[in-house]
Amino acid sequence: MNVWQNGEYRDEALIEAFQEDFAEWTIKLFDIADRLLLRDLRDHLRQNGVFIENRPGVKYAKQLENILTQDVEHNWTEQEIEFVTKRGAFNSRFNTKNEYSSQYPGERTEKQDEQVPVIPEIFTSKNSSKSKY
Repeated sequence: MNVWQNGEYRDEALIEAFQEDFAEWTIKLFDIADRLLLRDLRDHLRQNGVFIENRPGVKYAKQLENILTQDVEHNWTEQEIEFVTKRGAFNSRFNTKNEYSSQYPGERTEKQDEQVPVIPEIFTSKNSSKSKY
């Protein structure tokens, strides 16, 4: 989690990192971890633009496991944004009241531009599948 916090991951970049880092995890593995640590992880993901459905009674381990299979991009509703902002910061481009939002009245920041994953040319080039030999 410290890597994500220091790297200022959010939105799609954060969910992609989470899905990659925890790809092999199951609810049984999440259940081994401390409950408060799982809560902190869930809250960090949610506050930084990863959609996590709010359903009372659902264990933190299950909520985190669900993230592994959800779509990377989620279009937040006003109600979902309000739910998160009432509980603290919402550092997402979907929050129109912060600097990371594409709808923020100021100019785009370098931090916003960093959130777009860059795919190396080797994977996008039409010639990448052709051998040089």
